[in-house]
Amino acid sequence: MTQFNREDYLKTTQLIKEIKDHNEQHRRFNNVNHEIPDSVGLNIKSILIASLIIAIALFVLLGTIIVVPLVLVAGIGYLVFTWCRASIK
Repeated sequence: MTQFNREDYLKTTQLIKEIKDHNEQHRRFNNVNHEIPDSVGLNIKSILIASLIIAIALFVLLGTIIVVPLVLVAGIGYLVFTWCRASIK
């Protein structure tokens, strides 16, 4: 009975060692492949792309804020003009 437990214990410890080694291999792989390069050109390119995205977002946002009221005023003005013209006739 103790021999059976001893074998299970040895198998379990071996499995634990294999899992630790496997996890360490993944850690090493991730550290090598996910390092951030210290390239000045890459940083400038990233900043320019982020600036472009922000500029487009602001353009759309401000365009919406300005264009929607103009369209509403023009539409309401046209409706009032049409109503006045129909009332005069």
